[in-house]
Amino acid sequence: MTKITNEMKLPFPSDRSGFMSSMKREVARSIGRIMADETKLEDLLGTLDVLRQYAIDKHEYQKDRLERAKKAKAAKITAELDLRLERNLSIVDTKRKVVADYSADIKKHDAAVKAAHKKDKASE
Repeated sequence: MTKITNEMKLPFPSDRSGFMSSMKREVARSIGRIMADETKLEDLLGTLDVLRQYAIDKHEYQKDRLERAKKAKAAKITAELDLRLERNLSIVDTKRKVVADYSADIKKHDAAVKAAHKKDKASE
């Protein structure tokens, strides 16, 4: 792979991800072919204006789409968590009812044992 250099020594902004190198090279070649032709210069600058606006519009669209996707994902996760919480609370309520029923059964059993014990003592 050949390393692409900035032979014109133009002060390009940083291209940290490297996705602009081929575009910079091709635009620089196109600029070299203008050869003092006003029409070619206007065509090039018009094309760059269109591409600039397209990049801005596309960026805004992608930001909006990403934001909507994040909100949708957050809403989905929230709904899932709410459902889990509701299920867990239902399970807890059921277990509390079971414990209350057992507690009532234990109290009845204790009362019956005490009554039987009193009856046995009384019959002695």
